[in-house]
Amino acid sequence: MRDRLLPLWAAVLGLCVAFAVFVPLHLVLDAGAGRTTVVLAVGAAVIAGLLWYLRRAEVLRTTQAQGYFTAALMIVAIALVMLPPGYLVGTLLG
Repeated sequence: MRDRLLPLWAAVLGLCVAFAVFVPLHLVLDAGAGRTTVVLAVGAAVIAGLLWYLRRAEVLRTTQAQGYFTAALMIVAIALVMLPPGYLVGTLLG
């Protein structure tokens, strides 16, 4: 039963990893040194935790799960890279 949901779980974790990578990078655009340091430190901790979980839970043990993970990661990455600089900051704080 658990292996049947493995591709879906890999896609969800791919989305989480992509958001954890690209949202902090987007938030530090045009930010001061203090804010940049804090955002990148928190982002790095979240990414490290997600990657540790991926490795420990062996989520990417099948080729199908790896494909779903990569596809979700790429979709979020493309969507966030296409946003104009400062868009997320303006939306979150506005």
